[in-house]
Amino acid sequence: VRGNARLVAASNYSPWALGRALAFLRKNAGRFPFERLVSHVFPLARITEAFREADWKGRGGDGLRLSRAALSMAE
Repeated sequence: VRGNARLVAASNYSPWALGRALAFLRKNAGRFPFERLVSHVFPLARITEAFREADWKGRGGDGLRLSRAALSMAE
C-alpha cells in the first residue's frame, strides 16, 4: 500500500455474538442514538483520506474531530 499504511482487522467476539448485537441494534434503534457512535463515514475508495483525517491531535478537514470512522462498501 502506498505510504506504508496498513489496515489490521480485529475480531474479539464469537460468531453468535454478531447476531445478538444486530438484534439489539434493531430492537433499540429508536431508544439510543447509535448514529452518534460514528463521527465520519468514508467509502472504501477514500480510505487514504480517512487515515489522513484521523489526526488524533486536531480536527479533520471538515472542522470536526474524527473520533470513530466507518468504511462503507457503498460508493
